[in-house]
Amino acid sequence: MRKRIDKIKSFDEFFAKSDKLFTKYSESEKRFQNLKKKFPFVICPGGRHGGLNKKEVEIFFGPKPFQRSIEMADGFRPQTKLEAAYGASLVYHRTDEGHVLCLLYPGGTDNQKYYEQFYFLDTLRDPDKLVTRSKKHFKYLLAFTEKTSIDGSPNFIQAIMCFFLRYFKKYVADNIAHTPRFYSASMDVLKYSCTVGLSGFILAAILHFKEVANSNQQSGILSKSMEIMESIDTNTIKSTEELTAQSSLLKGLLKDVEKQKNNIELIKEPIDSSNELVMNLTSEINALNKNIKKINSLIEERTESGELLITTEQSGKSL
Repeated sequence: MRKRIDKIKSFDEFFAKSDKLFTKYSESEKRFQNLKKKFPFVICPGGRHGGLNKKEVEIFFGPKPFQRSIEMADGFRPQTKLEAAYGASLVYHRTDEGHVLCLLYPGGTDNQKYYEQFYFLDTLRDPDKLVTRSKKHFKYLLAFTEKTSIDGSPNFIQAIMCFFLRYFKKYVADNIAHTPRFYSASMDVLKYSCTVGLSGFILAAILHFKEVANSNQQSGILSKSMEIMESIDTNTIKSTEELTAQSSLLKGLLKDVEKQKNNIELIKEPIDSSNELVMNLTSEINALNKNIKKINSLIEERTESGELLITTEQSGKSL
């Protein structure tokens, strides 16, 4: 790592040859000729305020009057004022540590200024790289002048360069340093996506754990139901076995009943015949009884008539 004194010597060398270096760059750039007609081009080693600051090198497109305005001065006297427009400025500033800050100021007018005070175009810890990078810095100066001046007309490449500068470089506004717009926007998107993603992840985790709990509960219910089904199956098997045994018994009983029925039918025929005989005998007995009754009635009649005869005989004898 180089020492601070060596870095300062390197910047002093750049300071000494900056005038010739940027004059060479301006002669080789075609877009520079159009800007030179609009604004005076100035190279100031030591700064625009007398060239006394040995820590700065300024390259800028100076002011140019473009219109007049009338203002009221003291004593209510009208006063004519020239309004000027100016281009961008490129400033190299050496810090006490020997580092070099490359700053780019926008153009504008006395009445119209940009929100950004300046951009951090580059930061060089080793001033030896100033010579090689200064040509690129000069192209940014031309592009930024075309973009921010009132009569500028940047081409497509210069518009892309200004877009990159505006969104990918640090800048100072209201004396406050700001991070690049792309970085801050991406951080906002990242925060939002992390917030939404985290909330979604938490919600998904909750739903997952809920599903796991429900699945565990359902698995417990399923296991219980399986146990119940198994017990039902065993009971049904037992009941079917009992039913088969009972059905076999019933079949045996039915067979016995059929056998008894057949036996009854076999017994029924002689019973029927015996019943007929009994009926015949009873009818004959009834007929005999009737005859007996008739005989008895005849006997009684005869006995009565016999007694009458005996009595008459006895009464005749007595006479």
